[in-house]
Amino acid sequence: MKTVKRIFRSPTTWVRALLVILALALPVFYGAFAQAHRSETQRSNNNLADVSAKPGDAGFSPAPRPLLPLWTFPFLSPLYSDASFAMGSCARPSGTPPPNSSCGASVRIEALAVHPTDPNTVYAGSEGGLVKSTDGGQNWAYVSDLFISQSIRSIAVDPVNPNIVYVGTGMKEDFSVGIYRSTDAGAHWTQFAANEFTTQRVLKIAIDPATAGSTTSTKLYASVVYGGSGTHTIWKSTNSGQAWAQIRTTTGAPADRDGWTFYDIAIDPNVSSTLYITSPYPTGGPKVVGVFKSTNGGTTWTPTPIYQFQLLDSTRPSFLSMRRVTAPPSTLYVGYSDAGDHASFAKSTNGGSSWSTLTQPHPQDGWALFAMDVGHPATQDTIVAGVGSRLFYSTDGGSNWLDTANPVPPQPPCNGQCSVHVDLHSVAFCPSNQESNYVGNDGGVYRADDSDGSHGFVTWWSKNQNLPGALMNGVSISSDGHLAMGSQDNGTQVMAGPYAGPTPNPPWTFLHPGDGYKPKIFLDAGNISTIYYVTFYPQHNCNPPGCVGLNGFEAVVRWRCLTGNSCQGGDGQYCNITPPGACTEPAQAYPALFMNSVHPQRIMVGFADLWRSTDSGDNWLKLIIPSTLGGGTVSAVAEAPTNTNVIYTVMDATRLLVTTDSGSNWLLRTAPPPYPINAVSIDPCNAKVAYLACGLGVYKTTDYGVTWAIKESGPNLWQDIIVDPGNPSQIFAASAGGVYSGVYLSTNGGETWSNISAGIPPGLGVTSLSLNSTTRKLAASTWGRGAYVLNVSSLPTPGCPTE
Repeated sequence: MKTVKRIFRSPTTWVRALLVILALALPVFYGAFAQAHRSETQRSNNNLADVSAKPGDAGFSPAPRPLLPLWTFPFLSPLYSDASFAMGSCARPSGTPPPNSSCGASVRIEALAVHPTDPNTVYAGSEGGLVKSTDGGQNWAYVSDLFISQSIRSIAVDPVNPNIVYVGTGMKEDFSVGIYRSTDAGAHWTQFAANEFTTQRVLKIAIDPATAGSTTSTKLYASVVYGGSGTHTIWKSTNSGQAWAQIRTTTGAPADRDGWTFYDIAIDPNVSSTLYITSPYPTGGPKVVGVFKSTNGGTTWTPTPIYQFQLLDSTRPSFLSMRRVTAPPSTLYVGYSDAGDHASFAKSTNGGSSWSTLTQPHPQDGWALFAMDVGHPATQDTIVAGVGSRLFYSTDGGSNWLDTANPVPPQPPCNGQCSVHVDLHSVAFCPSNQESNYVGNDGGVYRADDSDGSHGFVTWWSKNQNLPGALMNGVSISSDGHLAMGSQDNGTQVMAGPYAGPTPNPPWTFLHPGDGYKPKIFLDAGNISTIYYVTFYPQHNCNPPGCVGLNGFEAVVRWRCLTGNSCQGGDGQYCNITPPGACTEPAQAYPALFMNSVHPQRIMVGFADLWRSTDSGDNWLKLIIPSTLGGGTVSAVAEAPTNTNVIYTVMDATRLLVTTDSGSNWLLRTAPPPYPINAVSIDPCNAKVAYLACGLGVYKTTDYGVTWAIKESGPNLWQDIIVDPGNPSQIFAASAGGVYSGVYLSTNGGETWSNISAGIPPGLGVTSLSLNSTTRKLAASTWGRGAYVLNVSSLPTPGCPTE
């Protein structure tokens, strides 16, 4: 399931059009703004920036860094789960983790690269950064904390000198900052092509084997896409990445906003001047992806006759892999999405002059999100391919496929306990070991050590026990330090506070599978933790309310811990508290959820109408939103702490409605552009005052939304905002705006802002905030590293001003 692919389920036609226009325009604006900023901060000399330099050194140019270093400790991850994809006991290991485990999940892995002679040295890239393991995935260390973006899209290890590593950035344009190179196996890094590739995703870096091993003369090729326009370019470097020249450009379908679009490069290992790429056909040609060939190092390109198979030009990826043979031409494999959006494969044994289709691993698969790689030279007919939610394996060049992760019947040594997480994104064989390979998916990294099929299938083991990371959509913190979080494809989970339970840092407890969003947690008068959360909403298909018979189709759930306040082990009572009438209404992919922090029994959830409960969801009152105000569905909502009759409601992230009489009458306010409106927060002392976190600005009203003043602008892509209950002049805001990402603080009602993100790596998107006014702890969820907690007790809390 893809968390961010269905943000708006029911907008009107004009809203859809507006959102498309903004999606295309926003990266352009961001690119211009970011480029201007970088031109001031990065030193010249071919746009190099030595990110191993320290403050005060020549060449030091990080992203805008915090002015108030208040963050005290990063929190948690990896995620330990005891249901769904993770089998067996998942307690946090003490000391050295077991060599093989089916347990645990971590951040979605987008890229993998293995050392050419050491199968235990592997690099993995995600939107949380670049990690390295030297013991086969038993332990991991982030090596990208000095990058100005943590969004990693591609990795290449030099086959001759493996100390040389290249990393391409940008799962999304906002986080694209070029290429980083290390010449000492990841200890230090230098940034290249910051100008050339700004706001463009570096999908693939290919190293010419004939010139590999040099820091000055290796030829490199990069596949780059600009998502807004769909422009795909091929770039070449002849000096080991220090300078780049564009050698091909074409435009296809606009790239997927979330980064799934992929165009590949393969170099013939026997004749390195022969290149193959997948790329859109030039304007006027077939509206499909083609395989193009160059025999002169990229100077000219010729299409191969594969268009007959209808490689779909859309948001789906297309992969190439070369199988080396003793004499050219090498065998070429291509994986692609066909016209039916199914993962398909083709093969050429004559340099692309002709192609033959291979058996589809799973013809019924309707989600062609996949990755592939071809095996070690000793097992040249071995292919590993992740197809949607399944992982397949062929030992005969694609004629036959095995469902490697889910053998039927179960086989030793796993006996059904070796399932991998769904949604594969990357596959990497170990060049020096024919029996080992790695895959990356929505749950992290998995390794197989019998890829020769000695067990009749491949045995996969999770390598996530010490891989910190999670794509968190939201987090909430209670007065005893418990955290509840919702994550992309790793569900809704809870973790006992750092001082609760038998261990100081206990594991996460799994509450609900699939995608989690923005849960709310509080500690009630009986010292019992209660969590409200919403699930990925199956429109018109949710169960009637109750605390029995839950099967995953509940839109709104209340969970109460039954083991005191430790919340460990999953012992709790689940109740479906979806409003009875709401199941007939459309909603956002995740219904908007609000909890009153002062009176947490008061909650609201948004569908086409707004529903309010004053008794933790046992009973609901429907607040009808007239369709004459534009229709759509609720995407954000807030209730005024000082006057619960006042409610600010955002519809489809584009329109703002305000009521001052609990929904008897609604007023359509002119919400400030630019959209989307991601969050709303109301002053704890004055219901007339509210703040909006928008795509390109923070806005403030002092008259119930009649007028608005911009309080912060720029390409910060604001995701969340909180007015401090103890001090209405203190505003916290979360940004996922590329190098500007982080947590920001205003101490004067939004007039000026400071970055207070010290401790959170630069260029890491922050998706939500939660402030507990009792403990003065601020929690932040990130898109890649999990959650962080900040002690803000040093900030003044004078309360509401006196009249």
